[in-house]
Order: sequence, then C-alpha cells, then structure tokens
Amino acid sequence: MFGTAAIAANGIAGRLFGFAFVPLSGLTSGSSSVVGQCLGAENIQRAEKASHLAAVVATIIMSGSIFLAFGFGKEVILFFY
Repeated sequence: MFGTAAIAANGIAGRLFGFAFVPLSGLTSGSSSVVGQCLGAENIQRAEKASHLAAVVATIIMSGSIFLAFGFGKEVILFFY
C-alpha cells in the first residue's frame, strides 16, 4: 500500500520522536525524585520551585526540538539519508 519512501519517512519520524523525548524522560525521572525529596522534607516551596524549573527546562528542550524539526526539516532528513 505504501512505498519505501513512506516507510523510511516513518522510521525517521520515529527516531526524531525518540531523540526529542529521551531527555524529557530523564528530566521527568530526576525532577520527580527532587520533588519527592522536597515534599518528604516538608519543604513545599522548594518542591514547587523544582517542578517549575523542570517544566521550564522541558519547554526549552521541546521548543528546540520543534525548531530543529520545522526550521531545518530538510537538513535533518538528509542526515538520515
């Protein structure tokens, strides 16, 4: 039903998706540990600050990934070619 180009594009998209979300997965694991430690120490304000910082960093990472995918899409695909 689909040609090799469509299958290859799907593979590239999957790799880019993984490349964008692996750092976020690590950030989520690390920040949940920090927030849990802060909550265990009954330091609610620091837990809120840590979760806010993690959200800002995650937004920056995803914004960078989106910028690369849409701004330099052709170059990124050529990297896999």
